Order: sequence, then structure tokens, then C-alpha cells
Amino acid sequence: MRDLIQDPDSLEVFGVVVEHDGKRLAIRANKGVVMAVGGYEASQDMQRNYYGLSDVAPLGSPHNTGDGIRILQKAGAELWHMRNQGQSGGIWPGYRPDGWINGFLRNFFWQSFSWIEVDADSERFYNETAELQLTHYKEKKHGRWVDTPHCRATPVHMIFDATTCRYNKMVVEMMSWNPVVAGYRWSDDNSAEVEKGWIQRADSIEELATKIGREPGKLRATINRYNAACRDKQDADFGRNPETLYPIADGPFYAMRIDPVIVCTGGGARRNFRSEVLDHAGRPISRLYEAGELGSMFSDLYQNGSYLTEAMISGRAAGREVATLQSWRDRS
Repeated sequence: MRDLIQDPDSLEVFGVVVEHDGKRLAIRANKGVVMAVGGYEASQDMQRNYYGLSDVAPLGSPHNTGDGIRILQKAGAELWHMRNQGQSGGIWPGYRPDGWINGFLRNFFWQSFSWIEVDADSERFYNETAELQLTHYKEKKHGRWVDTPHCRATPVHMIFDATTCRYNKMVVEMMSWNPVVAGYRWSDDNSAEVEKGWIQRADSIEELATKIGREPGKLRATINRYNAACRDKQDADFGRNPETLYPIADGPFYAMRIDPVIVCTGGGARRNFRSEVLDHAGRPISRLYEAGELGSMFSDLYQNGSYLTEAMISGRAAGREVATLQSWRDRS
């Protein structure tokens, strides 16, 4: 879909313009048009403009580049909730191979815990084993839910030893285009990804630091401090659960870059409970409807599963309303 066909004065929608085999075709709608084309999570330009991040890899469709939002904006619709997305402004930790559009979601179901994450200064920067996937990578600070510091800490690396590498696949194969749609199968012991160079391996922490462009002394000091916390069973820095304080001691040692990844976005055109798209005066644009994450009603904190529920509710409302309209064929 490339555009909407509208009355230039009333903005009433007649149909759509699509592209097929290199040709543009104008298609008249029978009764109306329902826009259900997803968000903008695969558009780096819109990422920067609307929620202030850049180079965040989509986990979902690489085709969700915000085209529908631009079409609705051109059609006279008022936009709303453009900052809101599946992490409410935060991100999921993941990994995007160089040259790929989509990322993988980093694992959060661990069988062993001899790993940490380090920031641009080669220091730990949060409680790595807190179950932040349950809060969409938000943490509570001073009574408010705020983003975890991942995007402010880049470049981030996950540092782990042979035990963690052997017993834990580094990614979780759900909520991600690469394994679910494209069919990539991450190796159970990460050996294939080590061979690809996606995961770096070294016999010492110092050698590993050099391979990932970090100062060896700094990374060694961070590992030593963490291993001391493991011996004491007390993480004085970030309060990590003592049951997850496993020392990074079983060589060889590994590092994987942690890239910010995003599930979906929720902004779009303002709509009412009938799923009618509204103009800047709050009036419905005749015969134009919207459903799904595009134009979601959520403005700030995303509620888990709500985009799925809203897709069903808004889609049903749009279909019901369009079905009541008079067909263009019946007009005199």
C-alpha cells in the first residue's frame, strides 16, 4: 500500500493506491478502508524522532517501517502515543549480527549464572539476574517505573565462562523474526555462533578484553570484584540474588555484544472506540478505520499482552463499523 484515495475537501476515503509488479494501481474500496499495517520498529529514522533511540534492532517484522503512519498523517489524521512501544521506552537486551536487520532476544532463562554484563567503562551497571523481562525492562526508582540503563551504557558486552556457554543457549527463540519466521536455529551450545564470530572466545580475561576492544586491566578488575562477591555471597554493588552469584572462573572465556532490540511500537493515528480515525479536530475521517498496535490507546506504560488484546478488540470494532456502511456500488 502506497497511499489513500480521498476527497480533497471532505477527506472521505474512497480506496487505496498499491504497488504491484512495479505498477501503481488505484483500488476502490467497497465500503471503507481499515489500516492494520503495524508500527515503525524497523525504521531507525522514526526511532530517533519519536523515542530518542537509534540503531535499535527490531525483533518483529523488518517490514514495519512506519509507512502506514506516514500515510495516515498525510490523510489528515492526528497522531498520538508515538513514544509508546513494547518496552514503554526501554529496550530488551539482544544481539544483532553485523549486517542483519533483525536481532535475536537474549536468553533470560538460565541454567547457570557465571556471567555478567559490562558497560562502556567495562564495569557492571545493574542487577543482571533481576527478572526484568516481567516488567519489560523497567525498574522502579523513586516510586516511578523508569527504563533500565542499557541504551545509556552502550557498548555493552555479556561476559561468561565455559560453564554458562556449555549449558545455556545465548538467545531465546521466541518473539523474534530470525528464528520464528526466517528459520535460523541457534546452536544449543553456542558453538556455531562462536565459529561465526558472533561470540568471542579467549583463554584469559585479558585476551578476551583485547578481542572486544576493552582495556584488559579494567575488565580484569571488574571480574575480580564480581568473583569476590560470589565468594562472599553478597553483591554490595547491585544486590544480585546470592543464589545467582556464580564465579566466572571456568575457562575459556566468552563475550557477546548486547544490542538493544525492540518488540513493537504503539503509536499511530488517534482513534475512537469505533476504531474510526480522527482528524486534528477530533472528527472521524469518513470511511477510514485503524486496528492493532498502529494507533494503540496506551500512552505510557505498556501492559503485557495488551497489544494482542487491543488488536482483537479494535479489529472487531473496525470490521463491525465498516460492515454497516453503504457500499459505493449502491450509491446513485
